[in-house]
Amino acid sequence: MIDYPELGSWWNRRGDEIDVLGVDHQGGKALAIEVKNKELGESEAREILELTLDKTKLVRGISDPKLKVGIVARKIKGKEHLESDGFLVWELEELIP
Repeated sequence: MIDYPELGSWWNRRGDEIDVLGVDHQGGKALAIEVKNKELGESEAREILELTLDKTKLVRGISDPKLKVGIVARKIKGKEHLESDGFLVWELEELIP
């Protein structure tokens, strides 16, 4: 189980948002996840993940070394490639049987 004492969504006044942001200040780690209610191709999923990574730079107190970025969607093509690049990837059926 992933343990992040602070868990919720994040947004700023410019309209940037992250669906799920988990932060563990003591452990110095963070988790940013986007949730999409649709099927994604690999390139679209990768673009969303890269944009999420960019948005994390706007959040105070998050450092890159212990940051994990992930995505949840109905289906994700190329899931294995994304995971091999260090992203966390879940299909909805894995979370809701």
